[in-house]
Amino acid sequence: MYEKDLTTRPDNHKSAWAIERLAALASDIGCPQVRISGNTIKEEILVKDDSYYLIPAREAPAASRRPLSPHDDTSRQPQKDINIDKTYEQMKRCIIGQDELIESVVSGVNYGLVRSRALQSGARARRLPRSSSMLILGPTGCGKTYVVTTLLDFLGIKHFRIDASYLTGEGWRGDNLSDHLKKVQAWQGDNPGKTCVIYVDEVDKVGRDDGLELDGSPGGRTSFNPLPQFLAYMDGGKVPLPRIENGRRSRGSTSSQEEPTLDCNLIIWIFSGSFDGITDCVRARLLAATDLEGERAVRALDVDDLRRRVVVDDLIAFGLHRELCGRIGRIACAHQLGMRDLKEIVSGPSPSCLVSRYSNLLPPGSTLVVTDQAVELTVGRALRLGQGARGLENVLNQPFDRALLEVSRLGSRGEYDVVIDAVEGEMLVYTVTRRHDDDTT
Repeated sequence: MYEKDLTTRPDNHKSAWAIERLAALASDIGCPQVRISGNTIKEEILVKDDSYYLIPAREAPAASRRPLSPHDDTSRQPQKDINIDKTYEQMKRCIIGQDELIESVVSGVNYGLVRSRALQSGARARRLPRSSSMLILGPTGCGKTYVVTTLLDFLGIKHFRIDASYLTGEGWRGDNLSDHLKKVQAWQGDNPGKTCVIYVDEVDKVGRDDGLELDGSPGGRTSFNPLPQFLAYMDGGKVPLPRIENGRRSRGSTSSQEEPTLDCNLIIWIFSGSFDGITDCVRARLLAATDLEGERAVRALDVDDLRRRVVVDDLIAFGLHRELCGRIGRIACAHQLGMRDLKEIVSGPSPSCLVSRYSNLLPPGSTLVVTDQAVELTVGRALRLGQGARGLENVLNQPFDRALLEVSRLGSRGEYDVVIDAVEGEMLVYTVTRRHDDDTT
């Protein structure tokens, strides 16, 4: 039972409103009863044994519920449960070749939402599984960030993105963690009770703990490791934000202004990086724990198989900050996109394929065709660049930009047929035809 002393003077006209606010609080924390002492206002209060008991709105009889006041805070409604089947269907419709990653990210975000909701309902953190973050690893251009942001946009969950490679120390000129967290804290103030995601990219590019490369040569250590700054916020609870005064971090509030606090129970942390070379750590661990017969099987594992076997020990061996590794509860793997996946990304049936996206820049009624030969050439070049799906746009941008420039020259009110083709398997070319016209470029 939650007890609150609301003793007020008889002339305090705000006492009724105070009880209403307490009712909202009781409903939020899932408390079955609230005892109020020192008050004589009996609206929506159950009188029992000379004490007043306020019944939460969800348990109160319908007749006892009053209409919402214009001043009632309706923004504290918890976020809805994820419709798992609908989410999978929507995600797999617009994301190609990463079904395993989709399932891992959906399950991780769902865990965070359920845990946050339990804490808001009054559950004690020590009686719940620990708050744990997610780490996504995979090669450059495989869609790690795209999967996360697409899911969060679909679910309507606010997210903040931090590039760890740009972070500097507190008080130094540049991008520091406090600036990002102040934005989160301001959003929480405007959206009480809502859960958000902080997505930290490029964590593998900073803070190698051992100061060595994977082959043992010097060079692993960076001049500043921003990752330890995250630890206090990843443990949950309400954490005060540091004050930066005159370029230095203040150790306490020197004014009467309330200290800004971040509600870390309402934050889901997702870290990401390519972790180039971590497969060597995985193979070394597996070889050390196997016999001669198993050694052949380990050496036969390809890069994607090794990534799927990454555990926290491998992250530590790679050089990721040890304390941060201890707070990572789930590791998701994005695999290298192959030729078939990349072809589908260029011109597949998905509304998010590149042909569909480029077509949206053409005047209404126009069409864009990328021939099979052009797709082959584009995918081959992207694979040689080693940039995955990101490399596809690098290859296609040049011919499409020129085609779009020609469309703008001829006039944006017409309808056009744009074709991108390959010549002798070596060069991409374009043609632009204006319909009802013989003007072809």
